[in-house]
Amino acid sequence: MKDCGRIIGVYENHLKNITIKVTSASLLKFPDCDLVVYLEKLINYGTFDMSNIDAIFNLGYTNTKRALINNKNLLINN
Repeated sequence: MKDCGRIIGVYENHLKNITIKVTSASLLKFPDCDLVVYLEKLINYGTFDMSNIDAIFNLGYTNTKRALINNKNLLINN
């Protein structure tokens, strides 16, 4: 992973009722990530919901783009 300029992790969890403790523990799985994107609306889709693949892709793309805009410091190579 040393060859990457930035690492973006995507955290997804299909559990609708998730506690902060579980979320915090789960985020510890991303120690090498510069940014972790959480796709909250992903809970509206099933794990193997291929009939909505375009909507799922757009959800991930839109949320990641928004996260990068809100964290512009990650876009600058140091």
